[in-house]
Amino acid sequence: MSFVFAHPLLGPASPLGDADQSLIAGWMREEDNEPIASRGWTATGARLALDHLPSRIGDILQGHDLTLGSALNRTFCKAYLVGTDTAYAAACGLRPLFEEMLIGTPCEAIDSTEFAYYARQAVDADCLVIVFAASEEPWRSLEAIVAARGLGATTLVLAAGADMRYDRFASWSWRLAPPLDPIADPSLLLAMAYRLALSMGSQYGVAADRLVQLEAALAEMPGQLQKALIATASDSAMASQLAAARHIVVAGNGAARAAAAASAHWFCAATGRPITMCGLETLGDIPSSPSVATLAIVPNGLSVRRAQLVLERRQGNDSTALVIADDSPLRTIRAGAIFPLPAMVERLSALVYLSAGQRIACALLERRQP
Repeated sequence: MSFVFAHPLLGPASPLGDADQSLIAGWMREEDNEPIASRGWTATGARLALDHLPSRIGDILQGHDLTLGSALNRTFCKAYLVGTDTAYAAACGLRPLFEEMLIGTPCEAIDSTEFAYYARQAVDADCLVIVFAASEEPWRSLEAIVAARGLGATTLVLAAGADMRYDRFASWSWRLAPPLDPIADPSLLLAMAYRLALSMGSQYGVAADRLVQLEAALAEMPGQLQKALIATASDSAMASQLAAARHIVVAGNGAARAAAAASAHWFCAATGRPITMCGLETLGDIPSSPSVATLAIVPNGLSVRRAQLVLERRQGNDSTALVIADDSPLRTIRAGAIFPLPAMVERLSALVYLSAGQRIACALLERRQP
């Protein structure tokens, strides 16, 4: 007996009209006919993209290209933060920020495919759907946008790529020229999300002193990122450890989930091996072993206490590395390596804390080059 896939948005029972169903069917064919090719990851391309990243982040955070449309002049009962792969990783770390800027509106990060296939029971005209679209493979993002639109939701798109189809189907879109390498995708999307969130916070009445604090943090971010992306000997040492490990775990809570998920994605691409991404609570359940290389990303904030409880049981394990603030109490933990980064507002920390994973991924790519 063979399995026949039935797309929940296609067919007589679909909540979408014939035109939208035809669009989705066409994108499915486009995706099916795309040649299967391995991702051409190179250390040179990744390093070049990261060299240009701080200046691009600075331009985005200034918000010159951002004008909020009239579609946002209302309140919503729920917001969905939707993305695929590293775009979903970015979305995972943004829920607390958007909930604050939307004055308590519940937010949920969800994979694009899961959203498109299963959202019709929960999405309606009182929902806001923000789609984070990376520079590669646009089909899932487009499918999510059309599904949300067909269900009556207000749709916003932040795209780290120049696919003009987003403009056609979304209520509002903000597109960038694609980066030199997709390793920059989540950084660009996070910067766009920060700028969008604070602009929405101003519109929705977030306290002025809080907005001033967050705007000051954004102003410092390009300079912090410039320093954070400088390669160190620890990058190569950690890359060697990851390459030799039997298993690799990347952990983070809260905003750091974005950095952890993106780092796991890059390590998987660079090594060709599956990587476990988890929260700090789950990390505490994984036995400490020299054969399991662990990278824990813990900016200052609520997750520090949880990290202390977990990491104290892993002290002395040289296969554990920490990405922490330079004034973090976790500096006393005896770990194999520590990647100190600037102390930041936790909800805006993911973009800079991505840098450690980006540097290590570049070092992994350099190891496999002849």
